[in-house]
Amino acid sequence: LTFPLKHEISHLRKYHFTIYFLRITIDFFNPACQIIVLKFKILKFICIITANLGPLFSNKINNEKNLLMISNTRIKAVIIDDEVPNLDTLDKIISHFCPDILVVARCQFPEEAVGIVQELKPDIVFLDIKMPVLNGFDFLNRFTSIPFKVVFTTAFSEYALQAIKYAAFDFILKPIDHEEVSAVAAKLKNSTTPRVVTPVIPNNNMNTNLALPTPDGFSFIEISEILYCRSDNSYTKYILSNGKAILVCRGLRETTEMLERHGFFRIHQSFLVNARCIRKFNKHTCSILITNGDELPVSTRKKDEFLQFVAKI
Repeated sequence: LTFPLKHEISHLRKYHFTIYFLRITIDFFNPACQIIVLKFKILKFICIITANLGPLFSNKINNEKNLLMISNTRIKAVIIDDEVPNLDTLDKIISHFCPDILVVARCQFPEEAVGIVQELKPDIVFLDIKMPVLNGFDFLNRFTSIPFKVVFTTAFSEYALQAIKYAAFDFILKPIDHEEVSAVAAKLKNSTTPRVVTPVIPNNNMNTNLALPTPDGFSFIEISEILYCRSDNSYTKYILSNGKAILVCRGLRETTEMLERHGFFRIHQSFLVNARCIRKFNKHTCSILITNGDELPVSTRKKDEFLQFVAKI
């Protein structure tokens, strides 16, 4: 070897360790460098996607904000009824015919509905009255004050007067008709008076009053005024002690269910009588004489049951 070549080799040997260390370092960090490059490529791809889809996400967010604003302007409602079909019916009627009302909750158990109503703070509560465990009036008595409007929904009109005592916003008789619900919605929309009512514990005399649905509206009477009721197709005619008769928009079967706990007895397919207004029973003709002089037939199959009933009075 010539001197210059030997000189170069000896010169490189001085840096042999340094070159070896650099090579190991590059080999060690090479995967990390590849990962960094991959991350940059992914980030670039995300930026491109975001640039293209950004307006779509923005529109979606704006739409959600608009929906939230719309829901905030709608009247919040809670429906309370122990029967699921009634919940479904009223919910569907509201969704189809009352766009200004938003049902935020449906409750089948009134004892659970107390906490739900306190949490959601609805503007109106559609409340059934005759429910197990906790009826509609007991439900309202759970509140020290009632900051929401109450619409009673029930099949029993005798509760109407008691509902008035609770300052009910409205009273709807079942089966519920969409026109009645729409009328309530319109009335509610035009109402701006805040509703804060203190519940009133009803006294026992409330049950002696009836609000009877008639073709013209309602008639309010005392149960003691009723001598007997007579079936009139799908209606019932109430014969009163003052000589008047009221045609009520309810069948005799429903009337019987409503009045039998007040001392009334179904003596015939067509007659329901107030037992306290019976003056005489004729076993030969199987008929009774009412205090106003009317004579009513007692059906043969009802005779024995009727005699047992009056014997307990």
